[in-house]
Amino acid sequence: MVIKNPTKEEINDIIKSGAKILSIEVEDGYKNKLVDKAIKSFNEDTICGIKVEELANEFVNYRKEIKKKVKTYRPIVMYLKELKKLCEAGFDIDECIEEMMFREWQTVKLEYFKKDKKEEPKRNFI
Repeated sequence: MVIKNPTKEEINDIIKSGAKILSIEVEDGYKNKLVDKAIKSFNEDTICGIKVEELANEFVNYRKEIKKKVKTYRPIVMYLKELKKLCEAGFDIDECIEEMMFREWQTVKLEYFKKDKKEEPKRNFI
């Protein structure tokens, strides 16, 4: 049995009936609700000139790609806040996002990038 956009009650009724659930499909509408709620909670339209909605959607799609799906709006809000901190600290957020994806991190944090800068080897030229 395949169920699309089930409620908890529907799932419980099916389990009680003894039927086996092969898969549960959730349409993108749920993703859009999470992104919308995160954007409303964040209260800003852009970060470093990039639309917040674009950043949030890209984050949700990325997390889905690495099989670490976003289940609530809070990780999206935290991601946006960290991007804002990175922007305010002078980092290029596009590069930070690329680095996150390259290293397959679940999110970005300012301290990840500060740590990377500190660990760069010092070169002494004679």
